[in-house]
Amino acid sequence: MAGPILWTWMYNDASGSVLAVAVFHAGINAMGSTTPRTWLYWLPTVSQTRG
Repeated sequence: MAGPILWTWMYNDASGSVLAVAVFHAGINAMGSTTPRTWLYWLPTVSQTRG
């Protein structure tokens, strides 16, 4: 629900520029495809903490 509100705010703040919203949307999609999908990836494992 936050996405459409943010995109609408950006559209209105950029004087109706669809390009600004499209570039932002593409950036969000690109970020989602390059980051891990689970928060467990960011937790240190036992092998990483025992130097």
